[in-house]
Amino acid sequence: MARTVGATGTATVGERLRTRTTDAWLAELRAAGLPSVAVRTDLAALAADPAFARTVLPPDDRLPYARPAAPWEFTEEAR
Repeated sequence: MARTVGATGTATVGERLRTRTTDAWLAELRAAGLPSVAVRTDLAALAADPAFARTVLPPDDRLPYARPAAPWEFTEEAR
């Protein structure tokens, strides 16, 4: 990662990443074969993100609420 972004070491990667736009770095990282996605900081916009939509299971007959898809798993504890 450090080499791909032109940082002098792992300690300076964050500093280096702040020098260009997210889109520019995503293109660079992906071209180098490093899987990468943008970090979402606006939680209100998260629901409109197509990548997020694929990770949520809709309500159904068994569970009346939306929930994360695998690999996450949440269960209710008996009280």
